[in-house]
Amino acid sequence: MTESPRTRGFPVSFPTLVLAVGVGALGIFIVYPIVFTVLSSFWSGQPGTPGHYTLANYQTLLSDPQTYAAVVNTFFQAGTSAGIGVGLGTLLSIITVRTDTPLRKALFYLPFLPLAFPVLIANQAWIYLFELRAGLLNIALGDIGLSSSTFNVYSWPGMIFASAMALTPICYLIVSAAMRNMDTSLEEVSRASGSGVRGTLIRVTLPLMAPSILSAFLLAFTHSAGSFETPTMIGIPAGINVMMSAVYNNANAIIPPNYAAASTESVLLLGIIMVMVLFYNLSLRRSRQFEVVSGKGYSASRVLLLGRWRYLSLVFILGYLVLAIGLPAFTIILLSLVPIWLPNALFARLSLKNYEFLFSNGSGAYPALLNSLIASVVAATIITSVALVVLYASRRTTMRGRGLLEGLAMFPISLPSLVIGFGLLWAFLTIKTGLYGTLGVMVIALSVALLPQGVRTMSGGVVQINKDLQEAARASGANAATTIRRIFLPLVRSSLVAAWLYVFIGSFTALGAVLFLQSQRNQLFSTLLWSYWSSGNPGSSESFAAGCVLLLLILLAAISAMILIERRLERSPRRTVT
Repeated sequence: MTESPRTRGFPVSFPTLVLAVGVGALGIFIVYPIVFTVLSSFWSGQPGTPGHYTLANYQTLLSDPQTYAAVVNTFFQAGTSAGIGVGLGTLLSIITVRTDTPLRKALFYLPFLPLAFPVLIANQAWIYLFELRAGLLNIALGDIGLSSSTFNVYSWPGMIFASAMALTPICYLIVSAAMRNMDTSLEEVSRASGSGVRGTLIRVTLPLMAPSILSAFLLAFTHSAGSFETPTMIGIPAGINVMMSAVYNNANAIIPPNYAAASTESVLLLGIIMVMVLFYNLSLRRSRQFEVVSGKGYSASRVLLLGRWRYLSLVFILGYLVLAIGLPAFTIILLSLVPIWLPNALFARLSLKNYEFLFSNGSGAYPALLNSLIASVVAATIITSVALVVLYASRRTTMRGRGLLEGLAMFPISLPSLVIGFGLLWAFLTIKTGLYGTLGVMVIALSVALLPQGVRTMSGGVVQINKDLQEAARASGANAATTIRRIFLPLVRSSLVAAWLYVFIGSFTALGAVLFLQSQRNQLFSTLLWSYWSSGNPGSSESFAAGCVLLLLILLAAISAMILIERRLERSPRRTVT
């Protein structure tokens, strides 16, 4: 009788050992920053300094009325912006998927484009468009005889608008995908019964999409509550304090930093977001009870006929694209071409001085770009490799507990990137490893923060592979290594490349996860741009804009490469077992 691996002197089987090693490795890197964030909230001193554990930090936090105001503001800001984002994303999905709007097939992918427009850059554009006295749109309204102070970006409406515009593409991504796969037969029955377009949408389409819309709202709420760029760039000047801006203020904006307050606020915020993630996961489970997806899916012959209103829907989606992409891009490019922002004489002062400074040796752009390139390449490679192993183990094997691997890999999606960076700050200042302030610790932060994106991007390609191919290879005598090399990897290579490039783009633009971990000698390009913006020196906003234009060009090149490589891989023949 053949001996099993357990009977050859090993206390556990080899698959169990592999699973344990994988869970342990993921647990160390993912739980590490969380543990130190929680421990730091009970520590009396600064990170890496003598102290003792105490409840005083929580007593101070919970006795401050501003804490409760910040919590209420967080819920209001995140909930309102998520609601607007879901509303816009759902409306855009209906127009591009369910109606006969002209050019809908060409327009379907365009609402995804703002995903490649970093929030950092978009917020700067909104500031120079909607600032009360010097915003371009306010000045334009004044020139035509209307009120020159119609918009004020530094306000609750301004902050919610900026957050909602950042969330709309995410909501569109979720809702449009579900809507394309939904069976349209119920809509046809509604129309055949005499119900009009509006009645069919209200009584049939939207109720069927309710679980997906709820999931999109909860995910958008989580993103908004955990984002720090908009609360910091727009909320703080407006006098609006939310939990994330409070964490940033205490940890980075005051001297000396109040790490005790920042750590306790981080734990409180983490608790709020974890509750929302729990509701999000429950909504995903509940949505399976209302599945109406069939093999029929979307069909051009089953769209809702809008009649004369279809041109209005076309105007709406084009207007959204102009607002979400056109105006911000125009504003940032214009800001990068002026030595100083004088709205009434912008076009008379155009020059390339900001770009000359950016490409000079004193700007720090060259080493920051090189660091970002190295860190993004290494992080993208680590993430896609880990994601590939995790997905293969959880989706293509029968190991017990394999779902725990994917669960751990997806867990950081519930962690604000700023909290991840703050936790690693405490960890590497408390335990002297020599990594703090180096490129290595920033690669670790990027890998932890973006691992869920890599897993999520690659999972679709893994799920679509029929298990019969692997079983046929094994029946032909191929071992596990040969099956992976000859069957699995060739079939997932397109998803692998897409995930690598997607994570590379995310790493290049990431800010929150690495903001607390930078040093004077080791900056990424995103942290360099943030230092331009936060310095407040004359001309710093214009230099920031020039860097933003360069960053957008890099992102455009990466996205173009991703599209070209994916198309080439789709056309090339795939290897199979011979």
